[in-house]
Amino acid sequence: MKRIRFFLCFGLILAGCALSPQTVTIDPDFVIDQKSAGKRTASLGIEVIDSRQGDVVGNRGGVYKSSSHISTKGDITGPIQQRLSRALGDIGYQVITGGDKADARLQVEISDLKYTAFGENIVRSIETSAEIRFICQKGSKTFTGSYQGSRKQDVIKAPTEDENERLINGALVTVFQKMLEDRELLAFIDG
Repeated sequence: MKRIRFFLCFGLILAGCALSPQTVTIDPDFVIDQKSAGKRTASLGIEVIDSRQGDVVGNRGGVYKSSSHISTKGDITGPIQQRLSRALGDIGYQVITGGDKADARLQVEISDLKYTAFGENIVRSIETSAEIRFICQKGSKTFTGSYQGSRKQDVIKAPTEDENERLINGALVTVFQKMLEDRELLAFIDG
């Protein structure tokens, strides 16, 4: 009987260390710096592309790392394009959708989105990172660039799906804030 209890308890402990896969919704909420807002006359067409290799951004760690993946849910470009269009509209641009003619065109590529759990069998900290590239065309001129950002957070226990969603969206907010505050890019669009 003691052996059965031992194996039952041991099984429960291992199950407690096992982390199940998660799927997160991408919907980063950008905060507009009012210093960037102003009277802008340029119309701007926006396109967001997801060039990542797949939907998996990393794994949650734990004992069974190979089965504790975190993936993004569905097409991530739609929510990002909506949020980015609204943010650029908030700083004064007339955002054009579809194939309508615009003064400038901004193509943003989500090139990397990662989630890394640190710790052996117990997760101790999480790092999320993102990278975007962009091409902005105005007439015959082109302006290109990229932004990278990461966030690290210590944790007491493995984050829930909602917490991981917040952490991953936070990495995207970090890189898009850099883009929205890039004076060179804004000057190119305005010029």
